[in-house]
Amino acid sequence: MKFLAVALLGVLVFSANAEDDTSQAPQSVISEAKSLCEHYAKEDQVASEDLADYVLACVNDELTEQGYSKVDNVD
Repeated sequence: MKFLAVALLGVLVFSANAEDDTSQAPQSVISEAKSLCEHYAKEDQVASEDLADYVLACVNDELTEQGYSKVDNVD
C-alpha cells in the first residue's frame, strides 16, 4: 500500500513539473497565432469590445496546444 501511495505522489509531482517545463513561444509563433485568431474572430463576428479578450484567449489556446506557455497580451 505504501508503494502505491509513493507511486501516486511521484506521478502527481511529475505532472506538476511537466506543466512548468513549457517555454516561451518565439515572437513569430505568437504573431502567426494572433493572425489566425483575428481571422477566427472575424468569421465569428466577435464584437469590437470583445475582440482583445477573444484573441488573447485564442492565442493562448494555440500556444498551449503547441507546448508553449501562455502570454499576458498580444499587442
